[in-house]
Amino acid sequence: MLSPNAVAPTVATAAGAGPRHAAFHPSSKLVYLINATNSTLSAYGFDNTTGTLILPAIDTQSTIPAIAPDATGNTAAEVWVHPSGRWVLGSNREDDSIVVFAIDAATGRMTWQQRTPAGGAFPRDFTFDLTGSFVYAGDQSSNYVVTFAFDSTLGMLSATTDMPALATAPAFVGVLRLSGH
Repeated sequence: MLSPNAVAPTVATAAGAGPRHAAFHPSSKLVYLINATNSTLSAYGFDNTTGTLILPAIDTQSTIPAIAPDATGNTAAEVWVHPSGRWVLGSNREDDSIVVFAIDAATGRMTWQQRTPAGGAFPRDFTFDLTGSFVYAGDQSSNYVVTFAFDSTLGMLSATTDMPALATAPAFVGVLRLSGH
């Protein structure tokens, strides 16, 4: 049975932020929260003894760069931290992009790294493969799952030559490890 944490069951985010998804850093000391409504990504410290976010936020960055003025009405959707803990990625549904930020290992703060077209429209969800070498993006409005290579040394996404997989309005993309395979 789930029940609210008695220590601090809620966290106030910026007014109008629209918190959507959170991703834990492999260190278990940081959490990255993507905010749908204001298209931002926030970093928080995490107390794994009490299971609470540490306030205030360490950092908040826009997922929409100044070079994307026609992304009006954008909503951010998904967030993942790379298995190395060096990178955090987020998706933008109206801007049709995936963004990469470098993570400062000492502070958890983020530095803008890259914005890549999602290969289709409305990237609602994406995920890493089990090695962190590939990213699969579900472009809901164009009915595609697109494969990207991820360079974990440079923190850069690049399109592969693979044809997008057809899928009916993908709203979730997951990778499963089958035992014995």
